[in-house]
Amino acid sequence: MTPRTRTPLGLRSPQPRQRQRGMTLISVLAALLIFAFGILSLAGLYARQISAQTGNETATSTQTFGNRFWALLEAYPGLVNELGSASVSYDASTIATAPAALQPLLNDIFSSPYVSLPGSSVTITRGNDALGQACVAPAPPAATLCGIALRIDWASPGGGAARSQNYSFQVGSI
Repeated sequence: MTPRTRTPLGLRSPQPRQRQRGMTLISVLAALLIFAFGILSLAGLYARQISAQTGNETATSTQTFGNRFWALLEAYPGLVNELGSASVSYDASTIATAPAALQPLLNDIFSSPYVSLPGSSVTITRGNDALGQACVAPAPPAATLCGIALRIDWASPGGGAARSQNYSFQVGSI
């Protein structure tokens, strides 16, 4: 310790300041600001993850419609002839134009209480069979041999990008 000396006016000389320990108010505020930005970014990331999860659950839920369509084609191969052209599309307002066997499935797709597909549409396309041969749908439907594609499109809830799910089927045996 240094001895105190008197100045010419009789005042004491200032003592050397001891170094303080701890954090200043500015450093605490800066740390809180950084922490707040980190928490906000995690909250935004969580919100996007929940939205993506919901969209994926909806896409997975459309598998039920794909399975029902496949069962319908297997049980009623004459449906291929009733579909007519190479590609046909339906939405909630055109269900009545679909073949009678297909209308219950379309009603469920467009107004299911379990799976919400807002603004949805269904496109069914006749195509080549598994060997690349043209679709054969003769009058006796048991001899039908075609590739059929089912595409379900819907608007993503919350205004995201439109979603779709595609299913491909082989009707008949080679």
